[in-house]
Amino acid sequence: MPAAKAGCGGARRTPTHVTAPPPAPHACMPHAPRFTLYSRSYCHLCDDLLQALRALEPPGQSFQIDVIDIDQAADPALLERYDELVPVLYGDLAEPELCHYFLDQAAVENYLARPRGA
Repeated sequence: MPAAKAGCGGARRTPTHVTAPPPAPHACMPHAPRFTLYSRSYCHLCDDLLQALRALEPPGQSFQIDVIDIDQAADPALLERYDELVPVLYGDLAEPELCHYFLDQAAVENYLARPRGA
């Protein structure tokens, strides 16, 4: 039997779509930080990372988090790219990932400390 991997890849079950609705930005945070989380519906690490990211939200303010279930995505390249790596968290999709498998709090805090544009 092959060694277990840290991610949530491997055997596939019937997935359901994972969603985290983007909340409205708080008045004090007009340009709420935006994150993209590549995930799977049956992935406990994905749920844990999302919960840990939500725990970093300032009181009364919410991040915008797009949760993309790679098994349900229209782009098969996402499944090929992230199959064994989920969860994978991005701040800016044009930049390298912030972390995968587990939340890297320091990387997220560095991302949050950067100035936000309009």
